[in-house]
Amino acid sequence: MLLQHNHEQLNELTGKYYAPEMFVDYKADVEKPLPMIYQSGYLTIKDYDPENGEFLLDFPNNEVRKGFLTMIASGYLKTKEMEVYNAFPMTPTGL
Repeated sequence: MLLQHNHEQLNELTGKYYAPEMFVDYKADVEKPLPMIYQSGYLTIKDYDPENGEFLLDFPNNEVRKGFLTMIASGYLKTKEMEVYNAFPMTPTGL
């Protein structure tokens, strides 16, 4: 999952103003997930600051927010489940 290895927290990505070059790039990048999240429709432009030329990006509604968070949580939990599984390798029975 694209956000799985990202150090940014989701709440640090939403509800903030961004210059257009921060979110219009069409390339999916693990280190910079904002363009992918915006281009996929999970984030929308909520406001424009003409003084700074920046756009406020946030979820369009609570339904989209919940869906996105569910997707992120399922990817995160799957990763954690595999980490636990891999931490305890199979041993022969009777040991």
